[in-house]
Amino acid sequence: LAPAVLRPMDGWGWYLFLAVALVPVLVPMGPAQTAILDPINLIAIIIFLAHGIGAGKTIRIPFIVPALMITVASLIATFNAVSPSASLLTLGQDAYLFLWFLMLVNVMRGREELTELPVAWVVVACVVAILGVVLLVLQTHVFSLWRLIGPKGNRATGTFTNTNMLSSYLVLSLFLLLSLERNVGRVFKWVSLGILGVGLLATKSNGGIVSFIAGLAVWAPLRSWIKHRSAL
Repeated sequence: LAPAVLRPMDGWGWYLFLAVALVPVLVPMGPAQTAILDPINLIAIIIFLAHGIGAGKTIRIPFIVPALMITVASLIATFNAVSPSASLLTLGQDAYLFLWFLMLVNVMRGREELTELPVAWVVVACVVAILGVVLLVLQTHVFSLWRLIGPKGNRATGTFTNTNMLSSYLVLSLFLLLSLERNVGRVFKWVSLGILGVGLLATKSNGGIVSFIAGLAVWAPLRSWIKHRSAL
C-alpha cells in the first residue's frame, strides 16, 4: 500500500480508501440502523451531485432500467403496508444505496487508486477477521483453535451485528483476494487466505461456508479455462 499512501491523492482518493476501511464497521450502530460510514457517504454524495450538476458534467447511470423496475415494485408493495413508516424508510435506504452506487461508478472511473483499493480491502478484511477471532476468545475464554473454528459453540461477529453478515463479508473478501493473483506476492496471498479462512470458520455460518464452496465450484473451472491450465 506504500505507493497509494505516498502518492499525492485528491479528496476522492482519500474518500475511497476511507470507505474501504469503514464498510465493515457496523458496531456501534447509529440511529435508524445507520453505520459510521453513512454520514460520510451523505456528505460525499452531496458534494458529488453539486459538483457534477454545477459543472455540467455527464453522470453515468448504469442499471437504470432494473433500478426503475425495483422502485416501481417497491412502491406497489407499500400499498396496505402494516407499517408505512418502515416502508418509507426502506424506500429511502434504496434511494441512498443507489445514489452511493452511482457516485462510486463515476468517481472510480480512470483512477490510479483502483490498483491498490482491492489490496486495501483484503488488508482491512484480515484485520476484521483477526478482531473477530480475538473478541471470540475474550468472550469464551477458549484458546483451542479447534473449538474456535469447530462447528459448535460461540460464533464470531467481529465489527458486524451478526455472524452471517461477517461471513458474507469474508467470503466476498476471499474471492477478491483470489482475483489479486498478479498484484500480490505469494506470502501475502497465503497468509491472507489463512487469516480469512480461519475468520470464516470462526463464524460457524453454514450459509457463508456453503457460499464459499459453491463459489469455488464456479471459480475453479473458469480460472482453469481462462488460464489454459489442467482442470485438476
